[in-house]
Amino acid sequence: MTVDDKNKEILASLTVAVRETGPASVDPILSLLSSQEEEIVRLRYGFGRTQIGTYRQLGEVVGLSASRVAQIHDKAFRRMRWFIGRGGPVGSPALASYANQKRQEAVEDERLRQIQDEERLAEIERKREEKIERADRRRARARKSLWQRKLSKAIADQVALEEARIRLDHRIAKLERRGWLTRTVLPHDSVLGKLRDERSLLDGKIREMGLAIVALRSALPD
Repeated sequence: MTVDDKNKEILASLTVAVRETGPASVDPILSLLSSQEEEIVRLRYGFGRTQIGTYRQLGEVVGLSASRVAQIHDKAFRRMRWFIGRGGPVGSPALASYANQKRQEAVEDERLRQIQDEERLAEIERKREEKIERADRRRARARKSLWQRKLSKAIADQVALEEARIRLDHRIAKLERRGWLTRTVLPHDSVLGKLRDERSLLDGKIREMGLAIVALRSALPD
């Protein structure tokens, strides 16, 4: 028996079932097809739909080429032969039971697929959150490292200023210890005044640096 003969045999059984018990009799086997396959079979032969005579006309309705409609049509009949071979003749209780079982399996498969999709999405979200957390930790480490560098530099600058002040104090003290003769001969008073002014400036810078260090320490990053 050729494929065309087998297809004609299935079509004949579908037609007989519809004629004898109504269009609902072919619902079990057609429900086992994909939605596209079912639509094409129903439209091609008028099972519960207005019949469309040719593949070209059918293609215009479903938005496909005539050759593609023919491919889907042939696949639908191959699948129906397979279902009939395992479930029973068209319109039989055995085929209806088989179709119901397949629908339940499809529902269960869909439920499992949804669970898998949810688990996959949850895993993607978990990885995204971990990535964000790692990025946050890197930024936090970078902020703390920058803060430590700024604090270290400020402390080093303060130490340098204090050392400069100590050296300046020594120079001022040395000039102040000079005797009367030296003070009258050498123009040390103007030099001493300049050194004292310089010390005042250093004192101001040291105070400012101290305040900056306090501010930095109070702004320790998390």
